[in-house]
Amino acid sequence: MLSYLYRIATEYQRHHGVAPTLLYLSPDHLAQLRTELSGIDGLEGISRFLGMEMLIDREIRHPHVAWSRIHWCRHEQGSHGDHAPAPHRAGARRDTM
Repeated sequence: MLSYLYRIATEYQRHHGVAPTLLYLSPDHLAQLRTELSGIDGLEGISRFLGMEMLIDREIRHPHVAWSRIHWCRHEQGSHGDHAPAPHRAGARRDTM
């Protein structure tokens, strides 16, 4: 999973001229990523390591990246105390690969 994410982020940056700031994942993708990055605590730590905010949605079939200048705020998800970004939609621009 990590090598795939590196590849799509690199391709995105090469194509758009900016590094992606958002990573879209399904809960299954997130579970796999957490396994690969088991030495990093919590979603915030993984997000910092990747340099992207993560948006988790069951509808996402394949991980993809995007860039956005919108302000992100965190809200609690589930019973494990993890946090996931909730978008402030005003002025959003979403470019995905």
